[in-house]
Amino acid sequence: MSLRAPAAVILAGAAVASRLGSDECSGRLGVLLSTPTTRTRMLATAMAAQATLVALVAGLTGLGIWGGVKLGGLDLATENIAGATAHLLALGLFIGAAALLAVAALGTSAAATWTATGVGLVGYVINTTLPMNPDLADWARISPFHWYGATNPLENGADWGNVAILLVGSAVLLAASFPLFTKRDLRV
Repeated sequence: MSLRAPAAVILAGAAVASRLGSDECSGRLGVLLSTPTTRTRMLATAMAAQATLVALVAGLTGLGIWGGVKLGGLDLATENIAGATAHLLALGLFIGAAALLAVAALGTSAAATWTATGVGLVGYVINTTLPMNPDLADWARISPFHWYGATNPLENGADWGNVAILLVGSAVLLAASFPLFTKRDLRV
């Protein structure tokens, strides 16, 4: 849950955002928009697909951990596994929303890929290195990974405040995507 699971949900969210950017760069989005649909509807559909894929990956990860715990006879509460899964889902939605915002602003698949990679890597590095220095430890809060794992949800259960911060952040990023996406012209 510290590295591989976040990478999986980040990849799932970035893949959908990247596909939207790829469709725009290749001209497929222009063809789709020639039908009776709007840019707002296209973006909302991409958001729904992204949320579904991230939820599926997070849910299957939680289910796999639960199965491993039961198979191995380990003492790990099911509530804690569910809480860690909720944290994982919120992290994937947040970074996926950042990738969609980048696509909405720039219209390329590279924007989604580099945004998800940058937010993921920089956020992880900030969260792991800044707490080493007591003077800088509070700055780790700028990282989505702080809100994902600072309370060790697999050991202690969900911190719903941290999950809410990531979900509200996701909603803000997604809301900011709509005006950018609807006002930007398609590439020629």
